[in-house]
Amino acid sequence: MFYHIKISYGSNEQGVNVSKNEEYLVKDCELHAEAEQRGYEYASEYQFNEPDITSVKRSNIREFVNEVASEDETIIYDAIIADVYINEKTGKEKEMKYHVGVFAKNMDDATKKVYEYMKQGMTDMRFIGVKETKIVEII
Repeated sequence: MFYHIKISYGSNEQGVNVSKNEEYLVKDCELHAEAEQRGYEYASEYQFNEPDITSVKRSNIREFVNEVASEDETIIYDAIIADVYINEKTGKEKEMKYHVGVFAKNMDDATKKVYEYMKQGMTDMRFIGVKETKIVEII
């Protein structure tokens, strides 16, 4: 399970103290406290100045469709896909929407990768949309 965390920390830029806020995804956590702890460990490892985890929540992203393939594919996108199926009891078509993460260079590249991912599915899938996130990195 992925958790979405926000880390606030102080930074010294050109002799001026400024506050920075960054967003991260924490993977393979079961509890909010575990995601928060890993966020503090990450901030400590990279020597953030007075870090504070200001938000911890479950991410809508269920999985990633790809790994980072190159240095220019570091932007993280959130794509929404709908699994289309027939309800056996009513015979009506139903949709189950879910989010997947995509590493890509730009919006067009992300959309292309999502369509490639959807071709692998055994059920009918429908692409709903994709948007760029503010997520800096996956911890």
